[in-house]
Amino acid sequence: KSNGTVAKNPTETTENPDEKYNITVRLLTDGNITVISKNPITVSYGEPAVFEVLFNDNYSYAGTDFEGAEYKNGFITIRGFEKNTTVTAYAKDGYEIHNFDLEMPDKEYGKVSTSVPVGNVVDETSVTVSAIPSNGQTFIGWSVGNTVVNGGSIISYSSEYSFKITSSIKLYPNFLKEGYSIIKYNLNGGRTQDGSNIMFTQFAPINHFCPNLIADNGTIYRDGYTLLEFTENADGSGEAYPAGGMAPIPENGILEVYAQWSKWTNADLFDYTVDENNEAIITLFNGDFDVVSIPERIKGLTVTKIATNAFTDKKFDTLIIPRTVTSMEIGAFKNCSEFNTLYITDTFNDIPDNAFIGCKEFSNLRLNASLPPHNISHGENIGMRLEAILTRDPDKPLMIFVGGSSCLYGIKAAQVEEALGYEYQVINCGTNAGGTGILYIEALSYYLKDGDIIVNVPEYGANQMGGTNIVWRTFRATESCYNLYRHIDFSKFTNFFSSMCAYNATQIVESGTRYDSKEQTYDTPCKGLVPFYCDLSGYKEANINTFNATRVNASSLKDDAILNINELYSSLLERGIKYYFSCAPICHTGATGTLSTDEDIAAFYNKAVSSLDCPVISNPINYTFPAAEYHNSNYHLCTESAVKRTDRVIEDILKQFENEMGVVYPTYNFSVSSANAGYGKITSSVPYGEVEENTYITV
Repeated sequence: KSNGTVAKNPTETTENPDEKYNITVRLLTDGNITVISKNPITVSYGEPAVFEVLFNDNYSYAGTDFEGAEYKNGFITIRGFEKNTTVTAYAKDGYEIHNFDLEMPDKEYGKVSTSVPVGNVVDETSVTVSAIPSNGQTFIGWSVGNTVVNGGSIISYSSEYSFKITSSIKLYPNFLKEGYSIIKYNLNGGRTQDGSNIMFTQFAPINHFCPNLIADNGTIYRDGYTLLEFTENADGSGEAYPAGGMAPIPENGILEVYAQWSKWTNADLFDYTVDENNEAIITLFNGDFDVVSIPERIKGLTVTKIATNAFTDKKFDTLIIPRTVTSMEIGAFKNCSEFNTLYITDTFNDIPDNAFIGCKEFSNLRLNASLPPHNISHGENIGMRLEAILTRDPDKPLMIFVGGSSCLYGIKAAQVEEALGYEYQVINCGTNAGGTGILYIEALSYYLKDGDIIVNVPEYGANQMGGTNIVWRTFRATESCYNLYRHIDFSKFTNFFSSMCAYNATQIVESGTRYDSKEQTYDTPCKGLVPFYCDLSGYKEANINTFNATRVNASSLKDDAILNINELYSSLLERGIKYYFSCAPICHTGATGTLSTDEDIAAFYNKAVSSLDCPVISNPINYTFPAAEYHNSNYHLCTESAVKRTDRVIEDILKQFENEMGVVYPTYNFSVSSANAGYGKITSSVPYGEVEENTYITV
C-alpha cells in the first residue's frame, strides 16, 4: 500500500535499514603477513570484519594492535569497532607444536579418516577429516570436548571438515545412535554461529519422545530477519512449530524442519527516540503494510520498547515483534482494526494487556521461546502430556483427564485404562487448580480425533470451572509446549501479557513464592510423572492435619463459564470428540473453615445438569472425602483415596457409556420420613421421588 507495495506474507517486507549504516575497516601488517582477501572492506554496523591472510614461511600469528581481534584457521576477525578503523597485525618467527587427536567410532556407525596423522603437529597445519556413516546410520557432525550425547559442542556439521590447527584439539565424530532421535534444522537462509546452514540436536530416550525445538536465543540468526517458526517444508507449508515448542519424531528417529523468517520492515518508516541506555523506543510507524516486522535494530540502536500510540489506527493484519522488544506502553497498538495475528517471544517483562486495546480481531497468537526454561520438569507442566498425546497408540481412541492438581493427585490413568479393558489409551493431564482449564482443553483438543474422549474434572474455582483468565501458573504449565497457544481463539482470554510479565519477573516455583534459579534445558525430562500415563509418581501418604474446606455451591458455576463450556462442547461435538463433565473431590467432614452443606452441593449439581449441554456424569456428593484422606492440601488426595476416587470416576464413565448405548436403568421411589422440628432437620443429596438404580444418595 505504501508506494504501491503490499507485503504478501510475513517473509516479504522491505529492505534492511541497517545496510545504510556502514563502517570501513583496513588491515595493515608488519610485512610477514599477506592479506589475500579484499582490503579494506565495508561492513554494516555491529557486524565483524573478516580478512583472509597468509603468513611467510616459518611465521605465525602474534596478535594485533586492536583489542577486538582474533585469528583462527587463516582468518583474522575484528569486532567492536564503532567508526572507520585501521588495524595492524603482527607475525612471529617460528611455529608452536600442538597435539591433534581423533576419536574413532564403533564400526557399526561408520569410519573416519584424516589427512594428517594424529599426534604432534606444527602450528597452522591444514587438516581435513572425513566421516563415512555405515548403511542406515546418520552422521551428525564433529564436536570438541566430547560427543554431543555426553555434553560436547558441535563445531562443524559437514561430513568433510577442513581447518588449520592453532591449538591442541581432539575431534569427536557423532553418529545417530540406536534408540536416540534427532531434529535436523535446515536454517533456510539463516546461519549458526559457525556459519553452517544445517544443525542438529540429539536426544536420549528418557521419557521424552517429542524434543522441544531450539529456542530463538541467538544460536541461529539471519541478518535483517526475525525467526517466525519451523515448518515441515521449506516453503512454509505443512505443520508449523514454534521455537520452544514440541514436534513428534518420525519412526526413523529423524525429524527435519525448516526455519521460516520475516524480513524487517524498512527502518525509515519508524520514528524513534533514544533512552538513557542508548536504546531505541519506537514512537510512530509511518507505513501501511499487511505485515509489519519490527526490526531489532534501527541505525545501530537496539529496539527495546514501543511507545503509546505508535501504531494507533494502523491497517495491518500480521505483527512480528522481535525478542529485543521487552516493553510497551498502554495503547501502543490502539484500535488496529485489521490486526489479527501476533508473533512474539517470551522475553517481555513490561507489556500491559491494554497495549492492544481496541484490536477486536486479534485472535491468533504465535508465542516463541527465547528464555531458558525454568519449570519444564515440574509435575504440573503440560509438556509430558502433550508428548504422550503426540506419541499415542494410533489404533486406540484416547481418553484424557483434564483438571487441576486434584486430577494429578487424584486420578490414576493406569487404573482407568485397565478398568476399560485397555480399549482406550488414558492420559492424566492434571496440572494446577489456578490454571486456565478452558485454554488447556481447547488447545489439547487440536491433537485429538473422532472417537476420543475428554473427561473434565475441574476444581471449583473460577479459572478451572470454565474461566478464561490467564494467570502466572498458566506459563508454568505451558512452558516448553508453546504449540498450545497456536490452537486457541486468543480473543477469548484475558491477562496474558500482564501474567507473563509477572511470571518472568518473579519466576515462581513449587512453593508458590519465589523461584530457585535452576537452569533447565528444553529436553529436561520430568521424572515426577509415570511415563505414558502421566500419573504423579510415588506413594502419597495421608496427612493427619486438618485442611481448609472446599467451598461448593451454585455460584461455583458462573454464567459466563456455562457459556464457555457449552461453546467448547459444541465445537468438540462437531469433530466427533466426546466431552464429559465430572468433578473434583470435596474436602468436607473434618475440615476447617465454612463447610459446604449437602444443599449447597446439590444446588451446584442441579445447576450443572440443567445448564450445561454436555453430559454431567458425576454428582459431587459422591466425591466428598474427610480431611484425614488428603495428602498435603484440600485438593490432593492420598494414594489410597485417589484409588477410591478413580473407581468412582470409572463407574460414572461406564454408566455414561451405557446411557449412550441406550441402556435404561430401573427407577425407584425414594423418600425420607420427616422429623419433628424439636429434634433436628433432615437433608438429602438428591430430590425425593423417582431415582435411577445405583444412584448415590447421602442423607
